[in-house]
Amino acid sequence: MVGRLSATTSRGLQPWLILLAMVVGLIVLPRLFSGTVDSFTVYTIIQAFADFGLVALGLGLTMVIAEYDLSSAAVYALGGLLAVKFGESSPLLGAALALGVGITLGVVQGGLMTSLRISSVPVTLGGYVICAGITSAVAHGKPVPYDNINLGIDLNRQIATVFSPRSLTVLGLFVTAAAVMRFTRVGRSVRAVGGDIRASRTAGVRVRATVLGVMVTSGACCSLGGALTSFSVASGPSDVSVTPLIFATIAAILGGVTLTGGRGTPLGIAAGALSLATLNQTLAIVGAADYLSSIITAMLLLLVTVVTAPDLARSPLGRLRRPHTPAAR
Repeated sequence: MVGRLSATTSRGLQPWLILLAMVVGLIVLPRLFSGTVDSFTVYTIIQAFADFGLVALGLGLTMVIAEYDLSSAAVYALGGLLAVKFGESSPLLGAALALGVGITLGVVQGGLMTSLRISSVPVTLGGYVICAGITSAVAHGKPVPYDNINLGIDLNRQIATVFSPRSLTVLGLFVTAAAVMRFTRVGRSVRAVGGDIRASRTAGVRVRATVLGVMVTSGACCSLGGALTSFSVASGPSDVSVTPLIFATIAAILGGVTLTGGRGTPLGIAAGALSLATLNQTLAIVGAADYLSSIITAMLLLLVTVVTAPDLARSPLGRLRRPHTPAAR
């Protein structure tokens, strides 16, 4: 029992220890390379966190239920594109349209997963391809400009030196998700489904509703994140980049989300996203080459993954190599 509690405590501290290490690196390394760190550096890090933070939240929650939303990057791009293309006269209308598309895709994907009792990977891969195709068709291969530049200025306006309305919005959504996961039955159901889906069904957990709810939340987070980012840069993307997916996956793992599901918290995911944003900014300050930054980030990911190596056997990707059990849903 003591050993189990110790392991649980260690896993809970993991995101914050990694974040502390990244902060120490940000303070120490630039001094060795004649770089400077000031309040604007912190502002830049939190802005980078706001860029992909909601994708990390949505994807991380699907990983908590032992699934993996491959469509997240495409939903992020499509949400941003629709927001700027149809939100010229009314940003709220554009954001609502983006959010509606994300929610709709979440309903469709979650419905297919629960009704057909299949893994999220093939379903969300199909969602990725569809959203990527729609994005390309709507954008016609060119970035879509957004003339309401003042909105972007307002969203990125510095508040208390290091924050902005956009970053505070993203942080607020993380805190809201954390409260739901911590203090409601929904949070207990999400962790239960990810930990042991058969036991959850036996215990009376509404498995289908939980999976559907998480997939809808993922779609909503990704599309809203894309909308906020596109508004802030006054441009919609012309195609789908895998960068949000890579950032979100690494952030979730650094944030303590396990590959087997059942563990992980929104605040841990936030810490993971901030850690990755801090690392990227530190490497930029010291002038590290792009390839070196990629290698260092990959090594950090591998290190954390090795620590949780027993999770690999039961990961969503690992389930593709084994016959699917219909009773799993």
